[in-house]
Amino acid sequence: MKRIDNADIDNRILDEAIAESYECGLSKISTKTIASRLNISEPVIFTHFHTKKNLISSCYPRAWKMMDTMLEYFPKKPWNEISSSDIYDSLEPFVSLILSKPKELSFLAQYGARRYIYGDKIVIKSQASLREYALGVVKVAYGVAPDNFDDVLDGFFQVIVTNLSLFSRVPEFSTERAKRFLSNFILFGYKRSFQIDMIHYGKDAK
Repeated sequence: MKRIDNADIDNRILDEAIAESYECGLSKISTKTIASRLNISEPVIFTHFHTKKNLISSCYPRAWKMMDTMLEYFPKKPWNEISSSDIYDSLEPFVSLILSKPKELSFLAQYGARRYIYGDKIVIKSQASLREYALGVVKVAYGVAPDNFDDVLDGFFQVIVTNLSLFSRVPEFSTERAKRFLSNFILFGYKRSFQIDMIHYGKDAK
């Protein structure tokens, strides 16, 4: 029988926990169910993660990993030269990717709403690359970084993953127009996204 290394077991447990949170909710994750589905004993889970709380918090970096790929897709132009079409063309593959990951999006949204219960430091550590990039953009735009920038980003990232989690469950958001809207929403928020949508498609466009 082929021996499975610890890293592979860890990842299988984490993936199953993320799937379990999608099906039943974060608070209903069952280590017994995870063990049964993976055909391992429940003590194996606690040998690797020690506590259920630690298991859940350990899922966050794995679920967030796909969000970090956003940096690979951002337009490589100065911000004052980026157009709406640039944003869509660059981020469309990213939007397609994350919409194909509803379980991870659901986990991130649920964890973010309960981060002070399960652990806040793992969230900030996992988001470090995107936070650093966003801080750089703000410094370029305004010359300084606001004192409460971390708080602003907390809300910003939570809104993004929560809404994308909802969007991922709606088949209509696989259309080109929807993906374009989501790309603009990621950077500009709802109001500006609707304005761009009306400019691009026209007020009466279906």
